[in-house]
Amino acid sequence: MPTSTPPGWHPDPVGGHELRYWDGTTWTAHVSDGGRQSTDALAGLGVPQAQGAGSTGTPKVPVASGIFAWAAVSVAALAVGSLGPWITLGAISVNGTGHGRDGTVTLVIAGLALIALAFRQWVWGVGICGLLGLIVAAVDIADINSRDSQFFGLSPQPGWGIILCALAGVSLIAWPFVARTATRS
Repeated sequence: MPTSTPPGWHPDPVGGHELRYWDGTTWTAHVSDGGRQSTDALAGLGVPQAQGAGSTGTPKVPVASGIFAWAAVSVAALAVGSLGPWITLGAISVNGTGHGRDGTVTLVIAGLALIALAFRQWVWGVGICGLLGLIVAAVDIADINSRDSQFFGLSPQPGWGIILCALAGVSLIAWPFVARTATRS
């Protein structure tokens, strides 16, 4: 099948590497990551697509990978934590989304992380969402822990929802670094 795509280095069509060599008719086993060339056999790929203005050549994280699942679980944890209790006082708890609390903010951040994850090339967008989620949760945890008030001998404590948001934020911050490393090895 004739093609107008010239031979050369193009973004790897499955995202396993930064670049893969197109010989004008088929993809070759020659790949490149960070300027280092190696080989990785991969057959049955189509014709390379011209890079659009918004394309960065950033490898996509394969959906079937455990790396992608890790991010999806972390985004879900951020959303669940947003809805869970943020402040507890004994058996009484207050959720993160009621009355304009910051759980609503982390829920929106989880939605943005999901969008970034869906586009698979926006790995750093996922990490930025994790950083924002962690900042919101950390500020609120510090606020709760700084209160000196006591009710019937009990002090307010951070609930499992806010702690889950903080942990999910840390996980999402780490994810782009691991994903970039995994797609290049």
